[in-house]
Amino acid sequence: MRELAGNVAEWCRSDDPSDPTRPVRGGTWAKREVRAFRAAQRSSAHAESVSMTVGFRYVVRPDR
Repeated sequence: MRELAGNVAEWCRSDDPSDPTRPVRGGTWAKREVRAFRAAQRSSAHAESVSMTVGFRYVVRPDR
C-alpha cells in the first residue's frame, strides 16, 4: 500500500443506483490543499463526468 496516495481519486460503488452522483475516494495530485492528498479524502462526482483526477482500480480475486 505504499506510494498510492496522491495519484488519482477512485470511483466507488454506490448503494443507490438512482442517484446520478457516485462516491469518489482518495487523494489526487491536482488539488492544492494538503487534505486532498489523504487516502481518506471523500467527495462525489456526477456519474457521467470525465476527469484526469478520478479513475478506478482493478481488483482481482485470486482463485482458491
